[in-house]
Parts: sequence; C-alpha cells; structure tokens
Amino acid sequence: MSRLFLFAIGGTGARVVKSLTMLLAAGVKLKNTQQVIPILMDPHAGNLDLKRTKALLSQYQAVRSALPNPPREGLFSTDIQTLKTQVPTSTVSDTFVFELKGVTDETFDKYIGLDTLDKPTQALARLLFSQEQLATKMDIGFVGNPNIGSVVLNQFEESEEFKAFAAAFKPEDRVFIISSIFGGTGAAGFPIILKNIRGYDGPERVLRRAVVGAVSVQPYFDVYSANVQGNREIDNATFISKTKAALNYYQSSLSSSDYPKLNALYYLGEAYRSPYEYDPGRNGQQNDAHFLEMIAALSVIDFTEISGEMENEEKNGQLVARNPRYREFGLHTASGQLNFTDFKDKTAALTARPLAKLALLSHYLNSRLEGENLLTKPQKPAWLKNNPAPEIGPDFRSTRFYRQLKDFDAGFQEWLWEMNDRHKGSSTHVPDRSRGNDNINKRSFKPFEFGPDLYQFVRGYEKVEKGFLGFGGAKTLDWEGKNGLDELINEESKNRTFATAEEKFMGLMDYGTGEFIKRHFDKLPS
Repeated sequence: MSRLFLFAIGGTGARVVKSLTMLLAAGVKLKNTQQVIPILMDPHAGNLDLKRTKALLSQYQAVRSALPNPPREGLFSTDIQTLKTQVPTSTVSDTFVFELKGVTDETFDKYIGLDTLDKPTQALARLLFSQEQLATKMDIGFVGNPNIGSVVLNQFEESEEFKAFAAAFKPEDRVFIISSIFGGTGAAGFPIILKNIRGYDGPERVLRRAVVGAVSVQPYFDVYSANVQGNREIDNATFISKTKAALNYYQSSLSSSDYPKLNALYYLGEAYRSPYEYDPGRNGQQNDAHFLEMIAALSVIDFTEISGEMENEEKNGQLVARNPRYREFGLHTASGQLNFTDFKDKTAALTARPLAKLALLSHYLNSRLEGENLLTKPQKPAWLKNNPAPEIGPDFRSTRFYRQLKDFDAGFQEWLWEMNDRHKGSSTHVPDRSRGNDNINKRSFKPFEFGPDLYQFVRGYEKVEKGFLGFGGAKTLDWEGKNGLDELINEESKNRTFATAEEKFMGLMDYGTGEFIKRHFDKLPS
C-alpha cells in the first residue's frame, strides 16, 4: 500500500483539502493508499482558509487517534498524518503547513535584494517586475502575480520540508498537486514542485520516478467590492488571460506530447463564476466553500484509483510519463441548486451514501444528542446505557474526543452551509455568520434537509410513506420511531463489545447511520 503526498498550494489548495477531509471523514476511500500526508503551501500565514483547513485536519486526527482501534472503513477510516511523522528526525514542524522563509513583513524588492544588485541587474529586475510588484508585501501571498511566486517558491528545493519529503518517499508512494491556475501562488507553485520532483538527483533517484497527478482549477469565482475603486491588486479581467497563458505553458512544458512530465492532469472550471468579496489578503482572505472544490477533491480520489496503472520512463535523458491521462468533469444535469441527482452515476455512487452518513451523524449530534440534551436524561436510548458497557453519560461531553468531534462537525456544517450560500435560511444548524460575508454561490450544492422528518433528509430522494392501506395521510420518521436510528443502534449494540466509550459511540454511529441510509434511502446510488 502506498502513501499519498498531497501538495495543496494557496487558498484554493487549502479549500480543496478541506473538501477532501470532509469526504474522507464520511468514509470515501482512497484506493491503494495507506496514508495521506497533506502539505499546505501558502506564504499568507494569516490566510483564514489555510487556518480553517489546518484546524480541521487536526480535529480529524484527534477524533481518529482517540479510538483504540481506528476503523479501516467507514467514518474517519483514512489515516491522515503530518510530514513530521514520516521523518521524525527532521527539523520540520509537526503541522500540515510548509513554512516559507523570508516572506514575513518583507516586500519583494527586499526579498531579492534589489538595492544590492549591480545597475544592469537592477534594470533587468525593473523591466521584469512593475514598481507595484516590487513593493508587494509577500506576507499576504503573491496577490495574483505568478512571476513573483515563481521567484519566491524556488526556495522549495532547499527547504527542510522538501528534504524530509524526498527522504521519506518510497517507490510505491504517489504525489498529487492541487492548485489554481488564475492567481499567483498556485499558478507559480505547481510547476516548481513538479520541476523539483522530476529534477531530483538524490539516492537511487526514487523521487524523480514518482507517479505524479495534479488538478488545475480554472476561474470559478470573481472578486468585487463597492469600496475599492481604480487599480486593484487582483482583477477579474486578468483571470482568463492568466489562465490562457498558464495553460499554454503547461501544454508546452508539463504535458507536451513528446516529453509529458505529469502522469495525470485534471482540468476544472465553472462558467457561472460566483462573486466573492474583494480581499487581496489583508483581512484574512476567507472565501465561502464552493462545490467545485469538492469536485477537485474527487480528482484526488480518482487519481488513487488509476495511479497503479501508471509508469514513467527515461527518454533522451529526461524522465517522461508513459501514457499520461487528461481528465475533465461534467455534471449529469446543471441546475442552479445541485444535489446528488445532478451527478453522473459514478460520482453519485462515490459520494452520496458516505456524505449522507456523515450528515446524519451531524444531524443526530445537533438535534438529538445536544438539542434534546439526551446524555443527561434518565430515559435515554438503551445503547447509551451500560449494556453493553461502557455507559455514555453526561461526562462524555467533556472528553477531548467529543469536543474535537463537535468542532469538526461545526466545520462540516459550515462547509455545507457555505456551498449552499445562495439559499440562506434553509438549514436548522446555521453556523455563525457574524463575519458579515454575503457571498452568493451562483450554482450551489444542497444535498440534505436538516428537518424533523427524516424521510425528507436526502434531497432528490425524499420518501412519502402512507399509513395502513393509505389511511391516515403521510407518515413521518423521527429518531425514535420504528426503524429509526435509535432503534437500529439499540439492536446492534446487543451483539457488540467495546473497549472505550469513544469506540462504542463511533462504532455504533457508523453502523447505525449506514443501516439507516440503506433502509430508508435504498435508491441512493452505491
């Protein structure tokens, strides 16, 4: 089994990893993969999207590590680790973030030592970079300037992170790179990472021969502001020209027919570009989640499925990919508000049941366990009591496992809410929107209805159950009814033993949510 080293570049990279983490938490499997090692690359350390993803990965780890026997399938079954765990002797920090050196409070001209260069070299630098670019403070990223990013990110080859990655890499491992193509950090970082992998000349040249895939995200949002006039550091008008220029470079240098360097390249874009509030980085740069980021995460899953068929070879002194794959994504239907019925069969089969399980767990946590204060009630479901042991009582809420699970769930609810941002007020579990972000997703994704009637839970697959012989009108389904979640878990708990309360809770919830979906939403693709 191989490990997947996942390089996520810039804000888009961080948000795609967030979506991937949600899919993995739901139980979507990465085939032929033992571990995932995400490496988040962004010079903007204050990027709130970066911080949210970093926190989410840590919460995922905490939930899984609290289980004495981590699951091999189902909820939270994929092992996610930091680069440090792969090379414990390395000096890299035990986080998921690659820390760029020399960018904090530094302008680009100071970074390249413009004042110390001789006159001809200074003149060349001023020819290649505008005065605005030279004055750019890089602690907020490269603000749509891949030419700046390509200079700064060249430090990657000499970084401790790259050295640790190269030392850890084994022949059976795989690499995947996530980036946008229309900004600065992602457009610059993707070719540099690939160049350093293909040009690596270390022991046995193992890394040089790595099977490498990538997703290149084309424009899927615009930026706007009523308060910013005149010249702006990020301009929608340049997105398409930057995309064309980058695609031309990728075609000639990364995926040429004669010397293809990538084994698989995924292209994604969105014609209906959502308006995001203009923020070059100074206010934290937190964008709402977008369904296209979830689709980009699916490219990682597809890559692990097909990467075992890929090979590389030497050709005229260069390492090239043999039979590279180039893939795009298409919807089955393209409504304004998407659900699983809008996906092609394979995509729906991959995502629908796992995400429904995680969403049902979330719904139960919020409306049943917390909403009804279930853990403190004397008359609580049998599965929470001491048969089988251990009992899950009021003190369970103060455990690190439960607190981290609740924090992860808050991120999950926020993720769902943001992808459905154009339809505010449609969820019973509304995250805090106090930051005042009024982004509107032109094409949204709303797969679930978090209401009291669980027959309506999965949108597009709602059920109408009638009473006996059709009398009594439509029936509803709640947590306690026949074949409700509590009943299903109660029955299963009679045949199980558990080492800890955490293992009991997660094991029974994994079984119960899966069985509930199978019984009541049997038409969901699988």
